[in-house]
Formats: sequence, C-alpha cells, structure tokens
Amino acid sequence: MFSVASFIRRQYVYADDRDIVRAEYYFGQALNYLSRPNEALKHCLRAYELSVAQRSPSTQAIANSVLEAKKKRWESKERRRIDNEAGLMNEMKQLIRSDTEQRIAQAREQSDIMSGIDGWSFAEETALIRHEGQERCDQLEVRSFYSWWNCITSEIISVLIIY
Repeated sequence: MFSVASFIRRQYVYADDRDIVRAEYYFGQALNYLSRPNEALKHCLRAYELSVAQRSPSTQAIANSVLEAKKKRWESKERRRIDNEAGLMNEMKQLIRSDTEQRIAQAREQSDIMSGIDGWSFAEETALIRHEGQERCDQLEVRSFYSWWNCITSEIISVLIIY
C-alpha cells in the first residue's frame, strides 16, 4: 500500500537540503489537509527552520503554512474543549437545579412550622432560592468565559512568537 509518509521518508535519502525543505513543506500541507494539525505543525516548523537557515525565498509561504497548522490545531483543541465544557457545564447546571429543587422541597416541609411566624412566606422563600440558583448558574457561565479568554490569549501569543 502506498503511503505519502513512507514515500517522503524514502526521498530524504536522495534529496539535498532544498528538496528536504520542499518535502517537509508539502508533507505538512498534506497533513493539514487531512486534518492532522499536530503532525502538520511539526513538519511545517521543520521546513520553516530549514528555510530560514538556507535563506530561502519561500520562507514566507512556509511561515504561512506554520500559522495555518497552528490555527487548525487551535481550532481542533477549541472544538474539543467546547464539547467537553458544554457537557460539563450542562452537568453542573443540572446539579445546581437539583440542589435548588431540594432546597425548595425542604422549605415546603418547613412551611407548616414557619407559617406561624410573621413575615415568612413560602412563595418569597422559593423565589429567593430560585434566584440564588440562577445566580450560581450565571457565575458558572462567567467563569467559563474567563477560562476561554485565557486560552485564546495564550494561543494568540504563541502564534505571534513565530514572527
């Protein structure tokens, strides 16, 4: 069976440095096209390092392929993170909702005892409990946004380091 990777590796034996740069560059592009950004980045970076060392005129094109591989890698990580976080976020919200409902059930049980006390109302107590539960869900979403922001800023900085 024909494999692009094995073909390119065999070509290294017969290639000079310019051909190695070209092979790494094309291999990185092929891997990027096949949605394998981690491997693509490795080969694109190798091509970039070799082209800089050789003062190749195609260094800019190779740098763009490095950026494209980093972008695809980041998109892949972000997609995975969002999928994981969405599941975790829904699970946490469900836990908060069940806790809220348990607290309302406890308030309902205590309503007979507390109904004789002036100023206490079951409706007000449940409204307060529901409001607290909603605030907890909102805080969870805000924390999720800040973790996303920290992730994106660190990835932007790593992309800028290439220049």
